[in-house]
Amino acid sequence: MTQAEFYTEQLIETIKNFTNAPYLFIGSGLSRRYLNTPNWENLLKHFASIIKKDEFAYDSYKSLANNNKPKIGELISKDYDNLWFNENEFRETQPQEIKDLIRNLKCTPFRAAVSLYLKSFKELEPSHIEEIELFKELSKKSISAIITTNYDELLENLTSYTTYVGQTELLAASPTGFGEIYKIHGTLNDPNSIVLTMEDYQEFDKRAQYLSAKLITFFIENPIFFIGYSLSDININNIIDTIINCFPKSETKLLEQFAHKLFFVEFNEKTELEISKYEYSTNFAFTKIITNDFKKLYSLLSEHKQKIPINIIRKLKAEFCQFTETNVPTETIQVLNIDDERLEDTDYAIYIGSQNSIIGLVGVSRDDVFIDIILDNLKYTPDAILSKAFPSFLNNKTKTPCCKYIVCAKKIIPEDISIPNTFEDLIPATIKNKKHNYQELNKNKTINWIFEKDEDSVFKKLNYLHFLSKETILKDLDLLQLNLLNILEEYPNAFQPINKGGLSSSDKSYLRKAIRIYDYLKYGEKAQEIINKQKES
Repeated sequence: MTQAEFYTEQLIETIKNFTNAPYLFIGSGLSRRYLNTPNWENLLKHFASIIKKDEFAYDSYKSLANNNKPKIGELISKDYDNLWFNENEFRETQPQEIKDLIRNLKCTPFRAAVSLYLKSFKELEPSHIEEIELFKELSKKSISAIITTNYDELLENLTSYTTYVGQTELLAASPTGFGEIYKIHGTLNDPNSIVLTMEDYQEFDKRAQYLSAKLITFFIENPIFFIGYSLSDININNIIDTIINCFPKSETKLLEQFAHKLFFVEFNEKTELEISKYEYSTNFAFTKIITNDFKKLYSLLSEHKQKIPINIIRKLKAEFCQFTETNVPTETIQVLNIDDERLEDTDYAIYIGSQNSIIGLVGVSRDDVFIDIILDNLKYTPDAILSKAFPSFLNNKTKTPCCKYIVCAKKIIPEDISIPNTFEDLIPATIKNKKHNYQELNKNKTINWIFEKDEDSVFKKLNYLHFLSKETILKDLDLLQLNLLNILEEYPNAFQPINKGGLSSSDKSYLRKAIRIYDYLKYGEKAQEIINKQKES
């Protein structure tokens, strides 16, 4: 067995023992490898040469700043901005898009120029395409999240993760720890967010302890792989130091457990694979991996797969956290038995509590639908209601309002869903026979007149709707909606049994018929177009 094979076996065994998917902490080395972007020093050299047409331009800044890169960045930033604002000739030599960035994003010329320059590196390095494809696959099921100090958009383009930019956004948000990118040094899309100068780094360091405390809640449970950094990088050393300082000195065992989960990956053209313990500081030694082939590392990490894709885990966690905080179900949280055959391949279910306490889609009643037409309080999607709730209404389907759901649906409407052909189809036969006799009498009557009548109950008033023309109701449809809304708010148990505060059967009937009229006149025309178009196709 060669040394590389021995270390490969060792790494395989280590990855097998992971209980959680790792985090990746990614530095500029990965962007250099895949996009050929400059490192920090070469970025500063590039702009130093623009400011001073002198082969020793960067050296002069280096000397003034005592080789302190954040300070060099600050000096170059000031000189570039001064030239931009004071030298029209210099301004005209720079890309004209910089002007747009300054105006639209209210950033300095130097930040706009850096953003524009780094965005020009778009093409992926052809020699690493296979490696890049492995990274994409790795992100789907084998890593929890990514932290990066890079500004570019490489990671967003290679994954489907949600991005948090800068310390403020991360600290203010509620990250799930799954399927997310934390760009702690900012992003090119927001030049003001990027950490570039001495002042930026000082501000970053001020808040680093809070950031580390936030990240450590993720780190304590997950392995961490640093990729694209050098151990001589002072910035990454500062980040590691800040994280270490978050642990109380008395918690040596906890710190040791953290160190065991930390892996530092370095690229070396001459080393196929080498693994060793690196003594970073007293009582803190982590694993150092040296390799010339990231494909092997990605392939090995891919062996540890989450059973559910990372983006689904993130969505479930975010939705469930929202539900527990607000006690309000979301559109994507639905309740079904786990073995229900209607549960689609793309659906996942969480079940808590006794079966008797569950109201799933099959438990949505016709009266729930009537109420939802006005209050919009069902948290299921229109497609789910049409395809999964309506089948349980049996012979009452045609008398259940559905135009709203047809108009708002995104999928194909089930074939057995239909709506009245005309407004007259909503009028009961007994009223149709009388309607002609009352037509002249009701010619000038309006919705307002109906609800202002004092001699009848509010529910009996609703029955007068059948004697009005379609055109009359359409003129005051918003007023009808408002009155129905007020009724349902005043009688929240309207459709419950009488002994539970519900209405009489005749009053329930008046209310249902009025809601059907509203649904048809509000959404019916559009719903009919959708159904006809679907039949034609």
